[in-house]
Amino acid sequence: MNHLHGHGATIVVTDEFARTPDFTKLIADLGAPKLALNSVGGRAATVVASTLGEDGTLVSFGGMASSSVDVPLSALVEKNITVRGFSFAKWFAAASPAEREELVAKCVDDARENRCQVLLAREPFGDFEYALKRSLQAGEPKVVLVM
Repeated sequence: MNHLHGHGATIVVTDEFARTPDFTKLIADLGAPKLALNSVGGRAATVVASTLGEDGTLVSFGGMASSSVDVPLSALVEKNITVRGFSFAKWFAAASPAEREELVAKCVDDARENRCQVLLAREPFGDFEYALKRSLQAGEPKVVLVM
């Protein structure tokens, strides 16, 4: 999670911490966010949606847990939150050639200027079981290159 601080994140919490009274206090002290991003679904989406403030928006993408996005009725009705989905594949397929070129140029520029990083963990081929376990641990790079 330290890499997120390096990219400008002020506060980074785990899914487990987000379910604690300490997190509730933290949100109360900071003020409720207006935008929440969720790439997992399931219980994580429930927690994230619950933290949103009045008229907030939850954007789900990825669906890595292959589960539904569970949003509390109180968040929808009392807080009037909006729930949206985003698929990069669909956006890319519908984008014009100029929009695609602009995105690729921006990505190349960001890479040249060292504004983005790809987090890779390298493990010896003989340790593939360890590499797999490591890739599933919270806070570890999710892409493991086994050499």
